[in-house]
Amino acid sequence: MNIVRTGSFWCSKIFSTSLLFRRYGHKHARVFSIKELLGGGAAQTGEKVVIKGWVRLCRSQKNVIFLNISDGSCMTKLQVVASASSCRKPPAIGSSVEVSGNLIKSAHQGQLYELQADAVTLLGDMLDSNYPFHSGKQYTLKYLRQYPHLRTRTNVFQSLMRLRSRATMQIHKYFQDHNYVYVHSPIITSSNCEGAGDLFTVSPQHEEEKSANGPNEDQINFFNGPSFLTVSGQLHAEALMSSLSHVYTFGPAFRAEKSHTRHHLAEFYMIEAESTSFDSMDSLIKRTERFIKDTISNLLVAYPEDLSSLEKFVPTNHKKTLDDFLNSSCARMTYTEAVNALEIARQKFSKIPTWGEELRSDHENYLIQENGNKGLFITDYPAKLRPFYCRKNDNDTVAAFDLLVPFVGELVGGSLREERFDLLLNTMQTFNISKESYSWYLDLRRYGTVPHGGFGMGFERFLQFMLGVTNIRDTIPFPRYSGSCKL
Repeated sequence: MNIVRTGSFWCSKIFSTSLLFRRYGHKHARVFSIKELLGGGAAQTGEKVVIKGWVRLCRSQKNVIFLNISDGSCMTKLQVVASASSCRKPPAIGSSVEVSGNLIKSAHQGQLYELQADAVTLLGDMLDSNYPFHSGKQYTLKYLRQYPHLRTRTNVFQSLMRLRSRATMQIHKYFQDHNYVYVHSPIITSSNCEGAGDLFTVSPQHEEEKSANGPNEDQINFFNGPSFLTVSGQLHAEALMSSLSHVYTFGPAFRAEKSHTRHHLAEFYMIEAESTSFDSMDSLIKRTERFIKDTISNLLVAYPEDLSSLEKFVPTNHKKTLDDFLNSSCARMTYTEAVNALEIARQKFSKIPTWGEELRSDHENYLIQENGNKGLFITDYPAKLRPFYCRKNDNDTVAAFDLLVPFVGELVGGSLREERFDLLLNTMQTFNISKESYSWYLDLRRYGTVPHGGFGMGFERFLQFMLGVTNIRDTIPFPRYSGSCKL
């Protein structure tokens, strides 16, 4: 078997009319995706078809060239059988081609159809031998991370991107099926929803106004006040929920945290739901759990081929971890119960847990393991640890939760929202939040307030958990994090 290496070039002359390597298109046959052809029904056996894609494998025999073509529509490649007599060199791996021919049933095991080519058009050649990927070689995800613009040409990243796309659509389907309205919250905002302070500020930079001394006053006051890239669409979703009853957002969010852990990005996507049906912690938690489990279950059933391509890159016990999560009810415990459990634990932690402080990752991992290595809702956090909008309980805690899951830790955060005007106003004063800046948010309680709640989930962390991908930077096409903004 002769596998052609990157850097092979097409011949420049045509020696036979039985197979045309040419640079003009085919005008009389319909262009199909490979997924359409292999799925059956899109084309009849023997029908003239055209495909476009990239050469992933090339085998040359005495009189025949076999090409494996991928167009990204599915994991499976389509085999093309062409006469070798017309070209002194076979096509280079990585080059893009358009192939015209007849779709026929294949006599070879492992494939239903193949394409008997009568014409091949070179669309894009390989111009040098520095292509970083070679056929038949498996690369680590860490290695592929060096080439964010090229890594989707590998099988594993094509599968990751298709699964990301399908998970997006499955999430939309869930909310649409449950009568939620999809709303777009702004990317540029004057609000700091989480109150964490890790924000990206926004100001224009005109070419003629560039200055070594930083932005001038006009640039700072473009919006007539401070403006930031959003960390959450929740507050704006609440405004729309106050008339639409059930809304969700699905868009980008930004955090200026200088974190380099495998779970953090500076730019990521958030799914956030706000609903008047979340009028108790029990209903909020049950529906959050149902949303996650239904979404994962549907994706696992619908796309086994792409999921199987990730098996070499994920922990060996991931399938069991996911099955245990899906087939068991999530446990619940209050923050106070969690701290008490940690205080009596025999395990040594990075810091001894103290009531009133955030739980650390090793605390969370211990609690997950002690609760059967399944999902765990921790509820009723101290008020000072959660944002001002969380509904107050009768003590110093608020009706808020975090959902902890194996492998990634915190997956979802949610709370009942404080709908009582006086209590919200008092909390804002405690947090030193300006009534003037958030007067619009107070208006939501001033004019027809309603009990409600909501939750937010980072999409990339969801993909990490569902797929078993170790590093979150491999769940998004072009990852942005502290120290890196490639492309």
